[in-house]
Amino acid sequence: MNIKTKRLVTLSLLIALYVILSRITGISLSPSIRVTFSFIAIALMGMLFGPVYAGIGAGIADIITATLFPIGAYFPGYTLSYIITGIIYGIAFYNKPLSLKRIIIANLVVILIVQLGLNTLWLSILIGKAFVPLVTTKIFKSLIMLPIEATILVVVCKYIYPQLKKSPHKM
Repeated sequence: MNIKTKRLVTLSLLIALYVILSRITGISLSPSIRVTFSFIAIALMGMLFGPVYAGIGAGIADIITATLFPIGAYFPGYTLSYIITGIIYGIAFYNKPLSLKRIIIANLVVILIVQLGLNTLWLSILIGKAFVPLVTTKIFKSLIMLPIEATILVVVCKYIYPQLKKSPHKM
């Protein structure tokens, strides 16, 4: 298998993993708060392929998920949020030493810019509620999820990423 084919297959598998983790294992705590583990697939895209492919892969993954398993009407703002998440993880992880500090900083950037910023803005636009009350409920969720997501990404970096990176050909 040539390198381009291997990249495409691996990215496609990570997109499929995103779909599964986003919709099948996702838990809605309220109409405005949903907990998923889809960040694992996006972080792996960033680790393996860098910001450009991680952003493209995350955007495609969101469009596929919204098409196959819609929760509400499709809103392109959320696709932009996932593209930015992929870019952030790609910048933070691609060809860089993966440490707990790097993982926590990357997650904090995603939380502040994407989850608390953009996603709250999109939700405010969609449901017509004020930004501040929506963001305050999301802050609590983010504070709980930060150590959980960081721990999961440490495990991913230690056990899963090296297995995906192992190959007779570079990705």
